[in-house]
Amino acid sequence: MKVMSFNIRSQSDANGHSIHERAPRLKSVVERYDPDVIGFQEVVPLWMEHIPQDYQHNYEIFQMYRDDTVDIEGLAILWKKHQFECLDRGWFWYSDTPDEHSRGWCKYCYRICLWVKLRRLEDGKEFHLFNSHFGFGEDCQRKSAELLLSRVEAACAERAILVGDFNMTRKEKMLLDLPNVAYPIITEKFIDVNQVTARDERTTFHNYRADAVGAPIDYCFISKQSVSPLSYHCIDDTFDGKYPSDHYGLLLELELN
Repeated sequence: MKVMSFNIRSQSDANGHSIHERAPRLKSVVERYDPDVIGFQEVVPLWMEHIPQDYQHNYEIFQMYRDDTVDIEGLAILWKKHQFECLDRGWFWYSDTPDEHSRGWCKYCYRICLWVKLRRLEDGKEFHLFNSHFGFGEDCQRKSAELLLSRVEAACAERAILVGDFNMTRKEKMLLDLPNVAYPIITEKFIDVNQVTARDERTTFHNYRADAVGAPIDYCFISKQSVSPLSYHCIDDTFDGKYPSDHYGLLLELELN
């Protein structure tokens, strides 16, 4: 099974990087790698002018804004119509009141997690996919990681896949302005697919610069016993020197045990 995670950048940027200009590049990436399930982060209304048009012929789309008043940005999960049946789906806020529309622990904006429970039609195997965009700061990161794991446990998710932009690093001081406190909390229960396959330490946030340096902040984590990691690929494709986003996407090949 192929899973893609991609922070698609919420804003239109200069020099050929508006959302309208980047949307065809993202579509080309999706068509090239042909993922079975996708988690998009930083989905805004302007992106929703493209996502249904470009993908709804092949994918079911579940999309939610973290706030629909002043901070209109959110997440989307897509899955192939002919491969999966959706058994359940939902979302929660990264806050002390996760089931209520609430600002929470990130001082900059609202933060949410979107999740689906899917059944693969060819063999009946079920799994949960959790798509997140964590906030900043050690307290926010720690509480977000703890809430995410508690929600996975509450869902009785035997096979769980966690994807997204976690705004965290794997090791202390890999990026001086980003904490690493959430990483050990998550990897106590889950496997970092990159670290057991490619071990690619390139930054996943490049800000449209091919020479960007840093560390990964986008991840895919999987249940230790019930999902096997096969491969990790950092999607660094360009189109006439232009990127689909200011992040690199991730393509993971996984096996449901």
